[in-house]
Amino acid sequence: MLRTAAQALPLVALAAAWAAAAWFLTRTTIPGDLRLPHVDAGTEFSSSILHRSAHYDAFLRWLWVGATLLTLAALVLFTLLGPRIARSWELGRVGTGVMVGAVTTLGT
Repeated sequence: MLRTAAQALPLVALAAAWAAAAWFLTRTTIPGDLRLPHVDAGTEFSSSILHRSAHYDAFLRWLWVGATLLTLAALVLFTLLGPRIARSWELGRVGTGVMVGAVTTLGT
């Protein structure tokens, strides 16, 4: 019992530190007289940099769309092939459920 408590102590300390940090974050405030300056990107950066950043942003958007579509396709594939794959494992109901969950999680 003492060994288990000693092993759990770092986890308890980490949880306490996390809770303290969260509590301190709830105590922060934004000054009422805070005025943010108006910044125009066109005056701060050249047009070539703005053009390149727009292309980069468009690439990231399409990358996200592609990744989302591939994830959905993998989920559909696992849904369709899942029963066939699960039957090939002879691990019992619980073991097969764990394996299907693991494959689905790792596949997406």
